[in-house]
Amino acid sequence: AAKEFRFPFLLKSRFNSYDGRGNFLIKEESDIAIAWQKMKDKKNYAEEFINFDKELAIMVARDFKGNLSFYPVVETIQKNNVCHYVMAPAKISLIAEKKAKRIARDVIELLEGAGVCGIEMFKTPDDKVFINEVSPRVHNSGHYTIEACITSQFEQHVRAICGLPLGSTKMIVPTAVMANILGERNGKAELKGLEKALAIHNVSVHIYGKHETRIGRKMGHIVAVDESIEEAFKKAKQAREYISI
Repeated sequence: AAKEFRFPFLLKSRFNSYDGRGNFLIKEESDIAIAWQKMKDKKNYAEEFINFDKELAIMVARDFKGNLSFYPVVETIQKNNVCHYVMAPAKISLIAEKKAKRIARDVIELLEGAGVCGIEMFKTPDDKVFINEVSPRVHNSGHYTIEACITSQFEQHVRAICGLPLGSTKMIVPTAVMANILGERNGKAELKGLEKALAIHNVSVHIYGKHETRIGRKMGHIVAVDESIEEAFKKAKQAREYISI
């Protein structure tokens, strides 16, 4: 792999690889032994490191008849391999958008069954698009659909697996931003700042009801909608700063 891809490249687990788990960035030859020791019990593959400028995601639904329904392409903002924000729709070129949707279609047609699937991708500065991860389930990058789309990803999943017609994925607001509420300590969950967050116009807060919090654990999320992605982001960021759990 080092000869084919050169350094740096990634060693990735085929399964249960999410939020940075199951990935090892090999920067130089001395990292190979460390990576193998850490991941030798997994089914792995090597992958070229992509010099990307944006991380994208798209939710796709399929019913048992093979009908497909695509949500808008979104941009995800990651820190330490964990999603912190989702921007809907993504501010990308029409060319990149079409490539992302084509990749999503190709992927979903290879999988069996029905339901909603989250597909994550990388976009390079010259608008090349590469697949990164496939999650055959409702997905964190699609939570914004509860407030922002005619049919949420959750309703769409139920429709798909129950043999009901797939709903419209059209956005009912110009833009939406989702902010993950991540645990900042270890111990019993104690929600603070909810009133301040909900006082912000067009902000919704979802708390998952987990009794124990730990650093980096997804404890809930915030969705802000607005006329512009910049204003929606400002509201989501402010609401996130108010909340601790």
